[in-house]
Amino acid sequence: MRKPSRIIFVQNRLDDLGGVSRWCATISAELLERGYSVEIGGVVPAPDDERAGYYSDAIRTWTLSPGARPHPDDYGSFFGRNRFNRAESRFQHGVRSSARKILRGYGHDDLMIFTQIFARESFAPAFGDLEFRDRPRTIGQYHSSFSLATADGDRRRALDAYRNDDLFSCLTPEDAELFTRYGLNNSISVDNPVTLPGEASMAALEAPIAVSLSRYDSIKQVDHMVKAWALVHREAPEWQLHLYGSGPLEDELRQEIVDAGLDGSVRLMGPTDRPAEVLSNASISLNSSRHEGFGLALGEAALLGVPSVAYACSPGVEEVVRDGETGVVVPANDVSALAHGILSLIRDPQLRRQYGAAAREYVSERFGVQRVVDQWERVFENVYR
Repeated sequence: MRKPSRIIFVQNRLDDLGGVSRWCATISAELLERGYSVEIGGVVPAPDDERAGYYSDAIRTWTLSPGARPHPDDYGSFFGRNRFNRAESRFQHGVRSSARKILRGYGHDDLMIFTQIFARESFAPAFGDLEFRDRPRTIGQYHSSFSLATADGDRRRALDAYRNDDLFSCLTPEDAELFTRYGLNNSISVDNPVTLPGEASMAALEAPIAVSLSRYDSIKQVDHMVKAWALVHREAPEWQLHLYGSGPLEDELRQEIVDAGLDGSVRLMGPTDRPAEVLSNASISLNSSRHEGFGLALGEAALLGVPSVAYACSPGVEEVVRDGETGVVVPANDVSALAHGILSLIRDPQLRRQYGAAAREYVSERFGVQRVVDQWERVFENVYR
C-alpha cells in the first residue's frame, strides 16, 4: 500500500480538552505504531487552563497563531467594536501568513486531515496560491451530525470548505448520504474510535445512580433529564441522578431542580477529570441531546458495561446504542418516553446486566481503535491510488 509521506491533523484549538483533541491523540498514536509520520497542528493553542496534554512527545505540533482569536465581548460596545475589528483583521492576516508558510513545507505526497471547518477555512487562501501538483492531499471532517450542521449553519460552511478536498469524512453512512445529497459528492464515513478516558473497573450496576456527562447548554437539553427524573422519582425515590458538566444554563438547572422538589435526588456535580471512574460507579448512562454527533460518553459507558438510555437525536447515537440490545433508544424530545426507558432498567437489574454486557462487547468490537485505523488505511489507499 502506498502511504502518505506525512499525515498532518489540523484542528481549531491545539490540544484542548474537547473530543476532537482526544480523537487526534487516539488515531495519531496508533498511526505512529504502524510506522506513519504524524504531525498535529491548530489554528490557535488551547488556553493554559484548558490544555489537555494528550499528544505524544514524538509528534511535532504547531499553531498558526501564538494566541487566541479576538472575541467581541473582550472589547465592549460601540468604540470597542472598532478595536475588535482591527484586532480580528490582524489575527486573520497573521493566520493567512502562517498558513502559507506552513504549506510551503508540505508536498503532494503529504496528507492533511482537517478535523474542523474553521481549521480548513483558515488554510483556504493559502491553498489557492498553490498549483495542484504542489498541494498536499486533503481530507475534511465533520465530527457532528448533518442535522446539527443544518441547525447551526455549518452545512453551508462545510460545503464551501470541503467541496474541493479529496474526501470528506462523516461519522455515519447516514450523515455521509445526507451531505452527498446536499452537494458534497466526496463524502464517506469512518467510525469514531471509543477508548476509556482513564483507568476504571467494570461497573457493578448495583448503585442506584444514573449519570450524564453533558454540557449544561441548550443543545444537550439537560433539563429534559430533570423533567424525566420527576417521573422516575415517584416510582424509584431511592435512585439519584448525577449530572456532570458545566455551562451557561447551570443556574437555571439548579432552580428547576429545586422547583421540582428534586434537590435531594438530582445533583449538579460540575465538571469531572475522572469520567471513567464516574461511569464505573453508575448503573445507567443518559443522553437527552437535541443534536449529537456520535455520543462519545455513551460509548465510554458501554466499555465499562453501563447501559444507556438516549434520545434518537442522530444516526451516531443509534450506532452506539442499539435499542433493545445494548440499551434503550427513545424518540427525541419525548420526556415521558425517556422516563419510561430509565424505569425499565431500574426495575429490571437482570436487563441492566444483559444490556451492559452486550454494550461492552459491541462497542469494543465495532469502535475499537485498531479496527477504526484499519478503516483509515483503506481511506489512504483510496486517496493515493
